[in-house]
Amino acid sequence: MKIRQENIENFYPTMLKWADAHMFALPDRALMPWDIFVLSDDEGVDKYCVGLWIASHVAITAFPLSNIEAKPSVKNLYKLYEYLEEYIKKLNQLEEYNIHIFWTTAGKDGYKKFLEKNKWIKTLTCEDHFVKVIN
Repeated sequence: MKIRQENIENFYPTMLKWADAHMFALPDRALMPWDIFVLSDDEGVDKYCVGLWIASHVAITAFPLSNIEAKPSVKNLYKLYEYLEEYIKKLNQLEEYNIHIFWTTAGKDGYKKFLEKNKWIKTLTCEDHFVKVIN
């Protein structure tokens, strides 16, 4: 598995295709986070992507999507989120960053179980919002 950082200008057409396959409507490109992280397999086939906003002391994931045609495994999405946590920790080593909260949403039960098992805390009962405190 490989993970790379893209930008929304380059990866938005792919995200639209993946969202359409999930019957999900993405917002306009102007409303999307600039940074998109993409997980691909060893053959270079993109499996998952997720946007990341960094705002003050919070890192927020946005619009995680899978490539249905590539038969993705949800375990790969977990690897992507683990990578993002390490990315945030590296940013925190720089003087201008002080990120303490990693925030996401979860729609699928297996994904929710993964988050809870990995020290994410459910924040709202009416929505599936989770946070993780970054030390």
